[in-house]
Amino acid sequence: MINFFLMLQAKKVIKIEKSFLHYIQRENSAMHSYKSSMYDIYKVFDEIESFLKRSNLYRKYKDEFLYLKYMHTYYFRVISSVNLSSIHRDFYRKWRRERDRYLGNRYILEFLKEQSHVNRLLNELYTINYFLGLAIGVVKASVKQLKSLLWGHSV
Repeated sequence: MINFFLMLQAKKVIKIEKSFLHYIQRENSAMHSYKSSMYDIYKVFDEIESFLKRSNLYRKYKDEFLYLKYMHTYYFRVISSVNLSSIHRDFYRKWRRERDRYLGNRYILEFLKEQSHVNRLLNELYTINYFLGLAIGVVKASVKQLKSLLWGHSV
């Protein structure tokens, strides 16, 4: 949430085409584990949305706000993950209830266009049915793991 308020107060924002932080993501890391504290992301987005509405900025930044919410509460937590926990399913169910809010969002549509065929397929299958998306997600993760075993390194 702090990033949102910092960006809101910034007089100028620039993009630097250089990486200053490198990290490795492991399937069994804390970043990929599912705990109840993950639900806190909804509190963050509720607070940001309330602030935008109180400040009469919601209409101006609605598309950007919904794109970020989509990415952090659905894409990274459901489509990019195959954790078979109840939390994974809860995130999916909440997105299903809210998905009409995201229809036609230009940032989401552009993002999805740039995704691999498999990730676009996952998005479509989750839109149809939770278990269809989950099945393909598990197959994708299994193929990735098999490649890692065959070639002896992370893919």
